Amino acid sequence: MRLRMTAVQPNTDEFINYIMNKYHFEKKDMSDLVTVYDELMKNATPYAIYKINQWITGVKQIDDNQAALVVITLGKGVDVLQNTYTDDGKLQEAYMVECIANELLLRMYDEFNKAYSRLHRRYVAGYIFVGDEIPLSRMRELLVKVQERDLENYEIKSNEYGVITPQKTVVFYAMLSDNPTKACERICDKCTNLDCGYRTRSDNSKLNYGYQRIFGNS
Repeated sequence: MRLRMTAVQPNTDEFINYIMNKYHFEKKDMSDLVTVYDELMKNATPYAIYKINQWITGVKQIDDNQAALVVITLGKGVDVLQNTYTDDGKLQEAYMVECIANELLLRMYDEFNKAYSRLHRRYVAGYIFVGDEIPLSRMRELLVKVQERDLENYEIKSNEYGVITPQKTVVFYAMLSDNPTKACERICDKCTNLDCGYRTRSDNSKLNYGYQRIFGNS
């Protein structure tokens, strides 16, 4: 199923200030950030495609429970915008696209979670990312599965190494629950549930590939 998303931030000033602080921009960069944000939103086509898991993945946690394969993307227009800035030698603006797009993509998890529960009365209780238990080499196969009913709009692709285009795209399994108390509060880097089984942040544990992308760890 294809789900249109907005990625629109209700308070642009607050969002830009957040970007400035998180990515260490200076006050003088604010005007350019607003301009790049406006251009990005004009070029973005945010949406999600998802399908309830109906095949064996080989990962017990997915196969034995309710799950949906999900793709969230900002669309190819963001890549075009970033490449245009780069080709024009506007490297600062190209980097701003990277930062803004990354943050929008993170916030789209929340948007998807809310939309999914509204449509299906099920709740996203956690994430399993391609690149962890499921190797990146299977990315192409999974993208074909999730887009098979939408072939006329087949724009999300992967090479044999699991590199996706458009670049601002994430692929994961959403673990589902019928119990609203099990639902994720919000995207992980703002979540207060430190006991969540899907991510434990301590000195003696390492975040997996997918959660590293959420938390910004390398």
